[in-house]
Amino acid sequence: MIKKLLAVFVILVLILLSFNANLTRGYEENSRNYVNYWAKTYDAGGNDRCEEIIRTEDGYLVIGCGNIIKIDSVGNIIQAKTYSEWGLFYAGKEDLIWAKQIDISNNSNYLILCCTNSTGYVKWVLKFVPKLKNNTHLWISKVLKTDDGYLMVGTKTIPNTEHPMVSCPYEYLMWILKISNDGELMWQKVYKEQNFSNFFVYSITPIDNTTYFVASTDTLLKIDSNGNLIDAKWTHMDIVSLRKTFGNTFFAITHMNSYPVYLRIDKNMNIVWSQRYVFPWNGHPNNINNVESIGGFDVGDGYIIGMCLPWEYRNIWDNFIMFKIDYEGNVLWAKMYGGNGSDKLRCITEAVDGGYILCGESDSFNNNTDIWIVKTDKNGNIVFNSDSSAYVKNLTIYPENATIYMNSSDIVSADAEIDVYTLDPSEIKIPIKDTQVKVRIQAGLEGVNENGKNLKESMIYFFIAVSILLIPVAMIVIILVYRRKITKR
Repeated sequence: MIKKLLAVFVILVLILLSFNANLTRGYEENSRNYVNYWAKTYDAGGNDRCEEIIRTEDGYLVIGCGNIIKIDSVGNIIQAKTYSEWGLFYAGKEDLIWAKQIDISNNSNYLILCCTNSTGYVKWVLKFVPKLKNNTHLWISKVLKTDDGYLMVGTKTIPNTEHPMVSCPYEYLMWILKISNDGELMWQKVYKEQNFSNFFVYSITPIDNTTYFVASTDTLLKIDSNGNLIDAKWTHMDIVSLRKTFGNTFFAITHMNSYPVYLRIDKNMNIVWSQRYVFPWNGHPNNINNVESIGGFDVGDGYIIGMCLPWEYRNIWDNFIMFKIDYEGNVLWAKMYGGNGSDKLRCITEAVDGGYILCGESDSFNNNTDIWIVKTDKNGNIVFNSDSSAYVKNLTIYPENATIYMNSSDIVSADAEIDVYTLDPSEIKIPIKDTQVKVRIQAGLEGVNENGKNLKESMIYFFIAVSILLIPVAMIVIILVYRRKITKR
C-alpha cells in the first residue's frame, strides 16, 4: 500500500514539474508579446535637445546636443556623459564612429573622424583637410557598416564660382567615402550635377552586397561597392528616409509642395506606388499638410511612420504623430502624443522588447525644454497618469493620390579634391568629460499590459493551490511510513 502511495506521489510531482515548465515557457512567450509602455522626460540642466536614439542590445543611446544618455529598455538611466561637440554617427556592437568639425580661417573647417570602442579606447583617427581654404566645409550625415569597413556619406561645400547668377554662395556636393576596419581610406568620391549642385545627403541604404542607394536633395543615386555611379534619378523631392522592405523593394519618405509623400520603389528606382496624406483638424478650415516627416520602417505587416505636427496648424503647439499603413499605403491607425506645451519629435525606432520608441524634446512638463521619450506598444497605445498633462489622441488621416515622377538625372562622378592624413591615435584624444551629466527623470508615466500581469498572477495562485494539495498527501505518506516501522518493531 505504501509503495503504491509513494508511486502516486512521485507521478504527481513529475506531472506538476512538467506542467510548471510548460506554463513558465508560455509565460515567457506571452511576456515577449505583452510589453511595458512608458513615457519619461530627462532634464540635463538646460534647454535639452534629442538628435537621435540608437537601439542597442540592452537598451538605447539617446544622442543630444553635447551629451549622450544610456538608458535600459524601460527608460532607467545607466550612464550619462558630456562629449564636447563630438557627434556620434554609428553605434555598433564593438565600435562607435565619431565626427567633429574644427573651424579654420576664412569660414572653413576640417573634419576629424574617430573610431572608439564602447569604453572610449581610440582605434583609429582620420583627418580630412580641404584644399580650398575659403568657404569650404565638410561633414558626415550617415555611416553604414559593411563587412570590410564603413561606408560614409556626407556633403562638401565649395564657393559658388561657376554660377554667379545663383544667389547661394556655396555649391553643395555629395561626398561618399569608404574606410577599412583598420581606419585606412579605401576610396572617396564627389558627385556633382552638371548644372548647379545643391546636394544634401540624407542616407545610404544597401540594395544587395554590392550596390547601394544614396538619397539626397532632389536626387536618388545607385552606386556600386567602389563608389562608381550606376544610375541616378531626379526625384524633385527630398527623400529624408529610405528603408529596404519585402520583395526587394524600398520604402521612401519625402515631401512634395509641403505634403508628406510616401513611395515604394523597386531596386531599379521605379515607383511601385505613391501616396500623399492630408490631416484634417477639428476647428481649422483647411487640411493640415505642412507636417514634417521624421522617418519610417517596415514592421512585417506594413510601415510605421513618425511625423511632427507644426504648432501653427493647431493654434496650440507641436505634437508627436505616429501612424501605420499597410503595404498598399492604406492607413491602419494614427495617433498623436503631446502635452500642453511644445513637443518636437526628432526620431522613431523599434523598441528592444517590442512596440515603438518616439524621441524628441518637450517643454510640457517643465519650464525648460527636456528630452521626452515615449514607449508605446505595437498598436501605438500608451496610458498616461491622471496627474500628467500628457495625452494621446486618435487622428483621422485621408489618403490623397499623388502623381510622382522620377526622371533620369544628368550627374557625373569625379574624384574628391581632399587631402587625407592619418594621425597617430596618441596625437588626438576625444575630449570626453569625466563628470557625469546630472540628469533627473521627470513625469515618469508608466503602464503595463494587464494580460501579462494577470498571467503572472495566475501562475502564483496555481502554485499556492498545488502546494495546499500536496501537503496533506505528503503528511499521509509520512504517517504511513512511520506506522509501518513501528509495526515491524
